[in-house]
Amino acid sequence: GGREMFQRDKEKRSNSFRMVKTTRSNSLSSEPEDAKDDFHYLRSAVSKEGAKAETPKKRKLFRRLHSGSVLHSPPTQRGNYASATENELSAEPMHPQVVDALCTYIEEHGKDQIGIFRVGGTYTIYSALTASYKQWRAPAPLPRLDECESIHDVTSTLKSYLREHQQPAIVYSLYHPFIDAINIEDEAQQLDALKDKIAQLPETNRAIVRRIIAMLIEIEKHSEHNLMTSSNLAIVFGPTLMRPEVVTMDILFQTKNQCIVVELLIAHFAYVFGDAPAPSSVTPTVGPGIALKNVATNHADPDADDDDEEQQEKRMRQELKQVEKEEEAAREKSGLNLLVHKDVTLLDQAEGTEPHNWKNKRFKSFAPTKCKICAKFIYGIKRGCLCRDCHYACHSKCRKQVPDNCTKQLPDESNETSVKVGDMAPLFVLKDGSGQEVSLKTYIDQGKKIVLFFYPKDFSPGCVKENKAFRDQFALFYYADTEIIGISADSGICHQRFAEKYKIPFALLSDPDSAVRKQYGVPSGLGGLTPGRTTYIINEGRIVHIYSSLFNPQEHLVHSLFAISQLVAAEQQPHSQQQEQQQ
Repeated sequence: GGREMFQRDKEKRSNSFRMVKTTRSNSLSSEPEDAKDDFHYLRSAVSKEGAKAETPKKRKLFRRLHSGSVLHSPPTQRGNYASATENELSAEPMHPQVVDALCTYIEEHGKDQIGIFRVGGTYTIYSALTASYKQWRAPAPLPRLDECESIHDVTSTLKSYLREHQQPAIVYSLYHPFIDAINIEDEAQQLDALKDKIAQLPETNRAIVRRIIAMLIEIEKHSEHNLMTSSNLAIVFGPTLMRPEVVTMDILFQTKNQCIVVELLIAHFAYVFGDAPAPSSVTPTVGPGIALKNVATNHADPDADDDDEEQQEKRMRQELKQVEKEEEAAREKSGLNLLVHKDVTLLDQAEGTEPHNWKNKRFKSFAPTKCKICAKFIYGIKRGCLCRDCHYACHSKCRKQVPDNCTKQLPDESNETSVKVGDMAPLFVLKDGSGQEVSLKTYIDQGKKIVLFFYPKDFSPGCVKENKAFRDQFALFYYADTEIIGISADSGICHQRFAEKYKIPFALLSDPDSAVRKQYGVPSGLGGLTPGRTTYIINEGRIVHIYSSLFNPQEHLVHSLFAISQLVAAEQQPHSQQQEQQQ
């Protein structure tokens, strides 16, 4: 019965073991049974913060995540993941002399290095250095660092040395007390609790944490040159200084909390490690000027979730009309008239010579379709015409300008050029709402993971839900060192208005000619009447996960969280274990 099924699922989720990545993470496209169990569990519970949501619909969606379900290791045929044992890690304690030597070298040679700690070093060099430091015993002299060709070899050695021990710098027994400390609402009590937990660390570990935080403060002072702010440094050293003993499905929440701990230690070093007075402000920031408390699950939006669909569609239609007026005014101001697309018409004339078989068609705003004559979106009752044979769409008033060029064939939805899991992500440069160019290669060179989602149209109900879903969980992606990019054919003016209304903290890029959409081979929906809705997860410049669904906009968030959580779990394992399993 239902009780036996519940008990069986509970026992399955209670099995605990670590997940270690052994080969490239492009195996995320396959979903074995254990991975599917975790995925469906994650679908029903996206965040702990959602339990405080103001509507029953949100509370029901976000209810179950923090029950602590263990993140299972997918047993694929290629053996990409395996369980880790503590015996594979170094049982020797960490030495403060080693950490001090590495930190001193980084302070002397890498303070002005752009992207320090983000760019990895040469594995053969830093793995040999790590092994020599792990074997070092006082009073023998420390291994020399003068032979290193790059500062990145030393930074990778430091990170590898901290990770390849049975106990992290912040020991397992104090992991949850540290997390509980930063979750205290009162800021003064939060800092006092954090200072108390630092005092409870073993003397050696406390000295190591203090030295590393002091180095990070020195690096942050040169952030104008190295581009490493306190939040960027926390993203790198949060999972390095502390990690949970068991990796569970809430790993993204754990990563966010780890980064907040390190960011607070950087911001209030003098008080936590010394006798300085308590500061007046404690709340860290997430990204450029966005306060963490403002990137919460509950946003006061003009579009409430309990509105019926008719009211939402009416409101969206009004927004689209207003945006079209603003775009038309901008075109008139710049002297551009785009009422007739002659290039499109000439291209269509070469396709066929038969007359179109017209029918009146109501195009709803949730599936925006552009008129091929005036290039404006069609929506409203009996405002559009659609050819029954070739699906040529236009406004009723533009129908007289359409030549007799029906091909008597429906558009082909298959796309042989679409990218697949394991392919390199096609590079592009597009402009955002403010007119600034955004390059995909820039994020890849920075070592970031990327969530790239294509959506049909701003202000349409489905696209609003999708963007709001990513917005509400933006802090999780930010602390997982993940960049979110949304792309549609809307203009920069429309993107800017859309982002301002719904407080979108990530980049929305304009692809007016659908060149990037075609480059990725995003499938169309509704027989070619509307652009498709597809999400790509990119890691190290390679596509590792793809999800496409036009009518399930919020599922794109769940798939993204599921893929990023597995990537983060794999990254937090020691480098030596990953290399051994790859071999």
